[in-house]
Amino acid sequence: MEPSKEAPDEGMIRFYLDSAHETRKHTLEEYTRQKQQIISTLQTLLINSQGLDTKSLCIKPAIYCWLVHIDLLVLQSISLRQVDLLAGATKAALGDVQFPKVRVVFNENTKTYDYEVLEEMLTWKDVCKTPIPDIVTLGLVFFYLYY
Repeated sequence: MEPSKEAPDEGMIRFYLDSAHETRKHTLEEYTRQKQQIISTLQTLLINSQGLDTKSLCIKPAIYCWLVHIDLLVLQSISLRQVDLLAGATKAALGDVQFPKVRVVFNENTKTYDYEVLEEMLTWKDVCKTPIPDIVTLGLVFFYLYY
């Protein structure tokens, strides 16, 4: 995947959140708003605060990077109380991620970069750099009580 123009030396991580529990007490707009708020909080918590190292997902700056999709399925109805659990589950799942060795080569015939996946062995990339805060929910409760 080609990196974004804003961060050409970083890989990308995208979150997808869904609930297996149908609830009638929330409207579709409320459900979508809560879902977006949780995804935004997870991105801020894990990516923007350098909890996940997106620079380690870069194969060749401005040319190739890894795109990691994180699909989160909540078995209950979605609520902001689950942010701590979702963040911890994401860090645990990415804790032992392995990526294949990749070599980027310039193709003289097509004047483009190609990549070759080497079959030697997998490399372990530590995308989880720092421990995540454990008091995210407390911060959210404080925010809603006082603002």
